[in-house]
Amino acid sequence: MTVVNDGRDRRLSDNHRVPAIDRMVEILGLLERHEDGLSIQEFVAACGVPRSTVYRILNSLESHAVVRREVKGRYVLGTRLLGLSTRVRRGHGGQDLVALA
Repeated sequence: MTVVNDGRDRRLSDNHRVPAIDRMVEILGLLERHEDGLSIQEFVAACGVPRSTVYRILNSLESHAVVRREVKGRYVLGTRLLGLSTRVRRGHGGQDLVALA
């Protein structure tokens, strides 16, 4: 698996990763690319993991405000990410978030 970190790819061995975190990051990446959000069925189709797994990950993320479930059942990125993004440090090729705003 290739992990993108500060714009650079790194190869990590499978035995040094946590599968649940890999799946969570994959789900967040899908939401990053779909501004209108996704349904659980769309996550399952895109990730190829069981519906129950997707549901549990989304439920956990929702409990931390990392994702939000809309009235129609679609999931979108949550407000907790705004707080986290303000703590991103510059350097190592990182972008200045204030300048981007």
